[in-house]
Amino acid sequence: MLDYPTIVFLSHILLIGPIIAVIGYNLKNKKPVQPELYDVLLMMGVSTILYHTYKLVSYRKLIQ
Repeated sequence: MLDYPTIVFLSHILLIGPIIAVIGYNLKNKKPVQPELYDVLLMMGVSTILYHTYKLVSYRKLIQ
């Protein structure tokens, strides 16, 4: 079973990094970005906000 840090590292290496790299490459070369990537970015953004909000609330409850 993979531990938590390994899952985070792998998700950034295999998913988040390549998506951001493709978008950056396309923008640098003034190529249009595929519309499907906008949906992926939106999902990544929303899930990131929800996840980190949950982690913040959990962390704050542990402190009090």
